[in-house]
Amino acid sequence: MVKGASFKTLMVIALMAIVTAIVYQNSIGVPFYLDDFGSIVNNPNFKNASFSTLFSDYPLRVIGYFSLFLDFEQHKLSVSGYHYTNVFIHFLTGLVVYFLVRKLCSISKFAVSSAAANYVAMICALVFLVHPLQTQSVTYIVQRLASLVALFYLASVCCYFYARSSESNTLKVVFSFGCMLFAVCAFFTKQNAVTLPLVLVFAELIFFNRSVAKKMILAGLIALLSIGLLYFVVPSSIVGYVDKLDMLTRETRDITRIDYFLAQLSILWIYVGKFFWPVGLHLEYGKTIEDFSRFTTLISAFAHIVVLAAAFTLRKKLPLLVFGIAFFYSAHFVESGIIPIRDLMFEHRTYLPNFGLILVALSLCSLVWKRLNKSDKATVPLMISAIVLFALSYMTYQRNEQWLDPKKFYENELVYSPNNVRVLHNYAEYSGRMGDLDKSESLINRMYDAAGDKIDGAMVNTHIVLLMSRGKFRDAVALAERLLEQPGLNPRTRVHVLSNIGIVYTSLGRYKRADAYFREAYALGGMTTKALLAYAFSLHKNGFPIKALEMIDEIKVLRPNDRRALELEKKILAKNDDKSEVEK
Repeated sequence: MVKGASFKTLMVIALMAIVTAIVYQNSIGVPFYLDDFGSIVNNPNFKNASFSTLFSDYPLRVIGYFSLFLDFEQHKLSVSGYHYTNVFIHFLTGLVVYFLVRKLCSISKFAVSSAAANYVAMICALVFLVHPLQTQSVTYIVQRLASLVALFYLASVCCYFYARSSESNTLKVVFSFGCMLFAVCAFFTKQNAVTLPLVLVFAELIFFNRSVAKKMILAGLIALLSIGLLYFVVPSSIVGYVDKLDMLTRETRDITRIDYFLAQLSILWIYVGKFFWPVGLHLEYGKTIEDFSRFTTLISAFAHIVVLAAAFTLRKKLPLLVFGIAFFYSAHFVESGIIPIRDLMFEHRTYLPNFGLILVALSLCSLVWKRLNKSDKATVPLMISAIVLFALSYMTYQRNEQWLDPKKFYENELVYSPNNVRVLHNYAEYSGRMGDLDKSESLINRMYDAAGDKIDGAMVNTHIVLLMSRGKFRDAVALAERLLEQPGLNPRTRVHVLSNIGIVYTSLGRYKRADAYFREAYALGGMTTKALLAYAFSLHKNGFPIKALEMIDEIKVLRPNDRRALELEKKILAKNDDKSEVEK
C-alpha cells in the first residue's frame, strides 16, 4: 500500500515537472529586462562579492541576491542559466503546494479519500504552476525574489502542518526544525515574509488548538515589545525611535499610509479578478491614488468586510476556505497594506497570495461537487480540471511569447498603458538600443508630452543616448551636464551619464577630457561593457596600456567573445610588442 502511494506520488511529481517544463520552455531565451540590468548585469555590488558583502548591501534580501550572484558567477550574461534556476524554483514551490494541499485535505473537514486528496492536491499544484499571473515572478529574472520567498514561506507553513499533525516525536522534531529553517530563509529573502508568523497563528486557530494560538500571539507581542524597548534604549529620544520605525516601514514619503491602504482596497480586487480571469496581463499598471474614487473605495471596503464576515461565520464549517482567505490577506499585508510603496500595483506581488485563492477556489468547487450526481462526481471535475489547466497553460505560454520578444512585449504594454511615462521610456530605450532611432525619438517625444513632472534622470539619459546616436554630441553633452547638476540624482544614473559624456569625448578624439568622466564613473561602479570598452580605448590613446588591458579583462569576464574588445586587446599588445622591439 505504501509502495503504491509512493509510486503515485512520484508519478504526480513527474507530471508536474513535465508540465512546468513544457509551459515555460519558451521563457528560457527571454532577455534581460529593466531592473535586471541594475540588479544583475551592471550591479557594482556583484564585483568581488561574497555572502557577507551582499548581506551588507541587501540585509533583508541577501538570500535572493546571493542566488542571483551565484548565477552571475556561473552564467555571466547568458540568460538561459538564470531562467533555468527561476523555473526550477517555481517547480519546487509547486511541489510544496502539492504536499501542503494534500496535508490540508487530510486535517480539514474536506471529506475525500486519500486517492481523491492526492488528485485534488495535484490539480491545485498544477494551477499554481501554469497560472499566467505567476509569469512575472518566473520569467522576469530579477523577480526571482518573489518566487524564492514564496518557496521558503510555503515550505515553512507545510513543515508546520506536518509537525503539528505527526504522531512520531522524531518527525515532529524534524518538521519543526524545517519550519524554523525555512522561516529564517524566507525572512532573509524578501520583507513580505514578516507575515509568516501570522499565518501560523491562523493555522493553529483554524485547524488545531486555540489555546496554543493564544500563546503564540502572546509570544509574538512580547517579542515585538522587546524589540520596541531595544529601540527605545538606543536612540536619544522617542522621536528618534518613531522616525526610524517609520523609515523602515515605507519605501516612499510621497504617499501617506492611509492613502496607500485605501488604494489597496480596490487593487486587491483587481488581483482577485486577474486570478479568476487572467487576461490583459502587463507589467506597468501605473495606478495612482487619484485613480480610485471615494465610491470605488467604499464599495471595495464593503466587499472586503463581507468576505471577512463570511470567513468568521464559516470558520468551523469550511476551515479550508477560511484559511485560504486568511492566507490571502496575510500574504498581501506588507505590499498591499499600510507600508507605502512607490508603485501601487505589480502582478509579481500576487505570486504568494495566489495560494490562498487556490484554496478558496478549491473550497467553493467542493461545495458544487457535493451537489453533483454520484455518476458525475468523477467525470465532471476531471473534464473541468483538464479544460482549465489547458486554458491556463496556453495563456502562460502566450504570455511568455510576449516576454520573449521585447518589441511585442512593449507593444502590449502600450495597448494597456498608452500614456504611461515609464512604458514610453522603456520602449524608447529598447528601440534606441536596437538601432530604431526614429521609433525611439517618437517615443521620447511622447514621453515628454505625457510626463509633466514625472521625468527622472534615467529617462533624460535615454534622450542623451539618442542625441549621441544622432551625432548631436554638443546637445548630448549640454543635456548631460545639466542633468549632473540636478540634486539627488540616482547614483546608477549618474554612472551612465558620466559614461556617456566620456563616450562622446572619446568619439571626438578628446581622450584626456573623456578620461576625467570615465574615472569618476568607474569609481562609482556599474559601468556597462560598452562604456568600459570606450574607457579602455581612451586609456590606450592616453598612453596607459596596462590599465586599458585591465578594462578589457573586465569586459571579457562578462563577454568572453566580445569582438571589439578582443580586437582592441590585440591592437594594444601588438603596439607594445613593437615598442619593446624598438627599445631593444
